[in-house]
Amino acid sequence: MKKSGDRKLTFLKMLLLLSSLAWGISFGGVVLPWSQVSYILNGLGLEKVPDAPMFIYWFKMTAGALGFIGVIFIFLAINPIKYKLFTLIAGCFMMIEGFIILIYGLLLKLPPIPFYFDVIFCVLNGLLIIILVSRCHAK
Repeated sequence: MKKSGDRKLTFLKMLLLLSSLAWGISFGGVVLPWSQVSYILNGLGLEKVPDAPMFIYWFKMTAGALGFIGVIFIFLAINPIKYKLFTLIAGCFMMIEGFIILIYGLLLKLPPIPFYFDVIFCVLNGLLIIILVSRCHAK
């Protein structure tokens, strides 16, 4: 039977891996052809996707940066207790990002999907990461 501390650590690792997937999916924006990226963005509510080279450049650069945030979460998931401070910072980052998304989503009057999902995911996942890393201890 697993101890409570083992279950907390396992759950923390699962949350960190989930975060890595959520951020890492952005790599798709780097490798997919622009026609597919435009189609996906249109499906997410962006009515007119610019075909301007500078927009494509900035989008691809941003997608790469967001994807690498996912890579950081993978490394944290491997040993979150060894990197406890950085794992706490990552949880705080998720919560802060959630509140930034909330504020600007409301100001810009964005449609609920994917806006609400992003806010809930970031705030809840960040909060759970902070709680769990605070309660997990090195063996």
